[in-house]
Amino acid sequence: MPPPQRPHLAAAAAALLFLLLLPVHLALAAAPGFRGFSYLLNCGAASPTTDGRGLRWEPDGPYVSAGTPGAPALPGPGGLLDPTLATLRAFPRRPGAKFCYELPVDKNRRYLLRPTFFYGALSAATSSSAAPSPPVFDLIVDGTLWTAVNTTDDALAGAASSYEGVFPASGRNMSFCLGVNPDYTDAGPFISALQVIQLDDSVYNATDFRTSALGLIARTKFGSTGDIER
Repeated sequence: MPPPQRPHLAAAAAALLFLLLLPVHLALAAAPGFRGFSYLLNCGAASPTTDGRGLRWEPDGPYVSAGTPGAPALPGPGGLLDPTLATLRAFPRRPGAKFCYELPVDKNRRYLLRPTFFYGALSAATSSSAAPSPPVFDLIVDGTLWTAVNTTDDALAGAASSYEGVFPASGRNMSFCLGVNPDYTDAGPFISALQVIQLDDSVYNATDFRTSALGLIARTKFGSTGDIER
């Protein structure tokens, strides 16, 4: 079975609702602290990191019991603009296995999940059949398949891949898992960073999350001629 080329949101619910997610995480980041249970995790890091926006990222170790810290191949002179991409956590290829982050949350609140994956420098010349391709794997939230991660195109461009979705917390704990699918590739999953932001109750309050799910399609900054915001 060939690996999926584009991410698709999959849920056990009968209907899926795809909406354009506004950059709510940027607005929250500008506020003096996040509300409720919110997390900025620098995966594979040994100590806290502060990015260019002044946000403090914590090591992911307390929230996951598997995986090995590592570092990607950097894209050349100049290094990385985002320090959270300098480390990663890699997991073994164990067919059918799930490697999960367990995150305390507030029950019945909504959370924006934004995992980021930076495989490292990968050129078209090195992406031949003799060289390993970026792994393809599943993302699973509270036992429900969210999407498949395929970072190949972004890796060829030397860029990171990010996925976004909004999920309700059905209990006091939310699980975010990376699932090994043996039908995709021969490599295990990995992750560079994970944002989990509790949203205000007024955000997406018209959405029935019992029958729908929210996933990012695109983010557009209308009328702007400045730099791209991430």
